[in-house]
Amino acid sequence: MEAKIRNQGDVSIVTIQGILEIENTQPFRDVCLKHLKNKQVIFNMVDASFVGSTGLNAFFETVKTLSQSCPNGLKVVGVSPEFRRVFQNMELSHLQLHEDELQAMQSFICRQ
Repeated sequence: MEAKIRNQGDVSIVTIQGILEIENTQPFRDVCLKHLKNKQVIFNMVDASFVGSTGLNAFFETVKTLSQSCPNGLKVVGVSPEFRRVFQNMELSHLQLHEDELQAMQSFICRQ
């Protein structure tokens, strides 16, 4: 898994590529919780995939923790049907799924 963070105005966009594996999720969690708490965040998962549940569980715990600290919620874009089902089952009130980054960016503007 590779994650890249870029800023677009007040929004941090995290692009995730590759397979979510347990070996990568703890460093990912540490960086996210250190740098993204209390910010407007979009996770772009167009190029993300998963094989086993161990990396996936750790990743979703990070998303859950981070979503609770984001004042305008956490947005996720580009999710595959498998990821979409898991995100929807998490039932997080601070998490929103969008089709693309533009739609997610616009949802931040609408909430202000």
